[in-house]
Amino acid sequence: MQLSEQAIAPLGEARSNVWLFSQLAQHMGFTEPCFRDSIDDLIEQALEGRADDGITRQELEAKKRIRVSSLPFADGVFATPSGKIEFYSSALAGQGWSRCRRFTHPTNRGGARTRIRFRSNSCPAKPTNYMNSTFANLPGHQRMESPGLLMMHAVDADARQINEADWVEIYNARGKIRLRAHINGSVPAGVVAASLNWNKLSTGGNNVNALTSERLTDLGRGATFYSTLVEVRKLSPEEAQNVFPPID
Repeated sequence: MQLSEQAIAPLGEARSNVWLFSQLAQHMGFTEPCFRDSIDDLIEQALEGRADDGITRQELEAKKRIRVSSLPFADGVFATPSGKIEFYSSALAGQGWSRCRRFTHPTNRGGARTRIRFRSNSCPAKPTNYMNSTFANLPGHQRMESPGLLMMHAVDADARQINEADWVEIYNARGKIRLRAHINGSVPAGVVAASLNWNKLSTGGNNVNALTSERLTDLGRGATFYSTLVEVRKLSPEEAQNVFPPID
């Protein structure tokens, strides 16, 4: 655990995430106390109950970082009715879900006609050298990424007569993006993958988010980034010549 201290005062109109969400919430009429917490309040809340591990605000300010020795669930107690890992869950059954874990096709897959039209599952990957848009403008970090590539399996590429470095269009009913094919065996057949990139640095100004749904998962209410069916086609030489270059 480490303490990140402010280095300089905000420049221009820059504001912190805490300020932004606090102001948005208050202007939208939310009255919960959490939207008025200061940064110091949030730090104190995060450290609550950690004194037994030797982690206090004073220790962090003095040492800057402290190795955390405690492990999650090391005591073998879980927040379930039985206190154990549950493969058979009566709590889920009470909510109308299956008692046992099982695979369910994502809703985004649609019916048979959808699966015929869009044959590949898209797997958007977070960049490993950016933090959202932070560092995305630095040439050194950009060189460590491969945002302009679509990872494909040779089986899928052969079926579409796509060769290494060909310009391809990835599309579905929501949108389309253009990338260069990279056939390196890093993904299984039936799956394509591309890393998320800053819109204005992407070919044509669109990134992988143009393909994903805004729908939330039924269990957990999470994002459905990885339940996205797409199709891939090779661009003709004429189309490839007209691909928009990324903005400098």
